[in-house]
Amino acid sequence: VNEKWLDQLENIEKEIFSAQENREEADKQAEQAKKKASQYEKKLTEIAPMVKDMERFAEKYSADPEEVLPEAGTLETGKSYREKKAKPLIKKIVTVLRSVYRAYLDLSRRFSDMQKSYEKAWGKVNSLTARVEELWNENRALRERLGDLGRVERALGRDTVETIVQKEKRLEEVQRMQKQRQKRKIDRGER
Repeated sequence: VNEKWLDQLENIEKEIFSAQENREEADKQAEQAKKKASQYEKKLTEIAPMVKDMERFAEKYSADPEEVLPEAGTLETGKSYREKKAKPLIKKIVTVLRSVYRAYLDLSRRFSDMQKSYEKAWGKVNSLTARVEELWNENRALRERLGDLGRVERALGRDTVETIVQKEKRLEEVQRMQKQRQKRKIDRGER
């Protein structure tokens, strides 16, 4: 009975150590995901003013044509006015609108990409936070088991417990070696 308790307590110590390592790794991953999320937030805040500037730029050139087009000269014909003043102005407006539209498409694509990346990063943060919480709970349970191990050591004596643990380790190693030999025999027999 004592050997079983000691074996269980040794396994608990191993589990506690493993859980602490897992928790530390999950904490690091959660911190990295939070940093990524904050970077994406910063990028989103950088893009927002660009979109507003582009909207103001578009408003500037969407004024009433009568205000934008120059007045016709006194003796100027409709054809010469159209060729010399209206068409060049319309070409400039079309060029500006195309560049605005291209910039808008580029910014909207970048914005949607950033939103996806931001959502992905927050998803990682949430999953890592859940994993950290799970590891905390596991760590708490393992600490309770470690306390039980300490009680057993006090009751039986540290030397007795250590002797039993070493004996169990050797027994486990012998069993593992026997399984490997048996597996090798089976593998060789199948060939």
